[in-house]
Amino acid sequence: MSPTNHPPKAEGASLLMSLFSTSFVAWLLIGALAHADRSFMDIQSLPPFVGLLSIILVTCLILAIVETEGNMPRQSGVYYTAAMTGLGASASYCLVTTGWESNYNRIFWALGGIYGGLLLETSTGLYTFFARWLDACVSRPELQTEKLQITRERQ
Repeated sequence: MSPTNHPPKAEGASLLMSLFSTSFVAWLLIGALAHADRSFMDIQSLPPFVGLLSIILVTCLILAIVETEGNMPRQSGVYYTAAMTGLGASASYCLVTTGWESNYNRIFWALGGIYGGLLLETSTGLYTFFARWLDACVSRPELQTEKLQITRERQ
């Protein structure tokens, strides 16, 4: 019998995947409740349930970012920035537009911006590019020396 080759274990990724999948399922449940027939659930129990799902979603994402900080310290800030700009853009859009069936639809699509921002970063590397550019600008000593000289000349 030949030895079986097992794929390498993803030790750090298992917790990360668990947190991301939990937050994604919470987001999908918010969407299902937002788009479901109103007779499906008692209207008084809907706000606390959507609030609980939102807390689960945000908590899991924050823990995932903390976990990323431990495994990939240079990437955690990039993912956090991508998630927050996605949330900010989608929440702003959801707040200023009209025609929503309910506020739960707004919440669902506003929270969806988190995943949109993460998808944008994963597919294009846009935030990584900006982080490297900013890091290069801040850490280049010749630029800092030039800025000091310009400041002294103005005085």
